[in-house]
Formats: sequence, structure tokens, C-alpha cells
Amino acid sequence: MAAGPSVDSVLQALDALYHQPDADGKHQASLWLTELQSSVCLTLFTGIRRICTVFTIKGAVAQSWRIGGISGYLSVNSPAPD
Repeated sequence: MAAGPSVDSVLQALDALYHQPDADGKHQASLWLTELQSSVCLTLFTGIRRICTVFTIKGAVAQSWRIGGISGYLSVNSPAPD
């Protein structure tokens, strides 16, 4: 997993956005912070999706075993015959 920006970088961008008089600097800081926010959200979404997938698979396997052991699991997860 790649490391994100340092806390100092984020603080500098926030300082530029809220405290610097330069409009171009504010705009650049805003763009950078928006990109950071998007990447953090995407990373969180991807992680949550993976966790949900694992729990869904785990639940399906457990349900299949409760229904009929290995034969129940295989019947639920095998392709239908032609």
C-alpha cells in the first residue's frame, strides 16, 4: 500500500486555502485537497467493498454448510447441468 502525503503537506495546503491572500495558491490548494479527498474515499470504498465481499462469501459458505454439508455447498456453488 502506498503511503499518502505527510501531515505537513496537508497542513500547508489547508493554510494556503484559508490563510494565504494569493487566489492562485488557494485554487491550487483546493484542487490538491479535492484530489486527496477523492483518493482517500476511493481507498476506503475499495477496502469496505473487499470486507463486504469476504463476509458475503463467508455467509454463503456457512449457509450452504447448514443446509447440507459439503453436498449442499457444492450444489449451491456448482454450475447448472446442461
